Amino acid sequence: MKKMPLFILPATLIVWITGCTSAPSPETLPQPLAAEMQTKAVGIIEAGGIAAIGLGESQSLDLALKKAHANGRIELAKTLQAKLNTLQDDFCLETSLPRDETRSGQFSDAAKIIIAEQIQDRPVQKIKYETVDRTVTAYALFEIDPNVITNALAKHEELYTRLQKTETFERLEKEIKKYRAYKTRRQGK
Repeated sequence: MKKMPLFILPATLIVWITGCTSAPSPETLPQPLAAEMQTKAVGIIEAGGIAAIGLGESQSLDLALKKAHANGRIELAKTLQAKLNTLQDDFCLETSLPRDETRSGQFSDAAKIIIAEQIQDRPVQKIKYETVDRTVTAYALFEIDPNVITNALAKHEELYTRLQKTETFERLEKEIKKYRAYKTRRQGK
C-alpha cells in the first residue's frame, strides 16, 4: 500500500512539469498563408511537377523577400536532388545494375546541370507575405517542369538509352505528361 503513493507522486510531477496548462507557442498556431502556399505546392507535386516553398523572416520586407527567394531555390534544389536519387535507386533496382561511381556521377552531373541552368536564376512562381508584430514572413513558391530531368540525363547517352527502356522512365514520362496537362488547364483559367 505504501508503494502506491511513491508511484503516483513522480507521475504527477511529470505531468505538471510538462506544462499541460501552457499556451501553444506562435509557431504551432495555424498560419493561413503558409497553408495556402503549401496547398499550391502540393497541387503542383501531385500533378507531376517539382515544387518547393522558401520562407524568409525579417523586420524588413525587402530582406524577408530576399530570404524567401534564396531559401526557395535551396529547397527546390533539395527536392530535385531527392527526386533524382529516387530515380537512380529505382533504375538500379529495375536493371540490377550496381550503384557505382560512374552512374552516380552521371545522375549527380544531371543535378548540377539543372541547378546551374534552371534553378539558380529561376523566377519565383508566386510570392506572398504577412506581417505579425512587426515581423514580416515571406513565402516564395518555386516550380519546375520535370522534363528538365530527362533533358539533363539525355546528355549522358549510354545511361539515357538504358533508362528509356525501363518502367522507371515510363513513370517519369507519365509525370511529365500529367504536369503538362496540369499547366495547360492552369493557363486556361
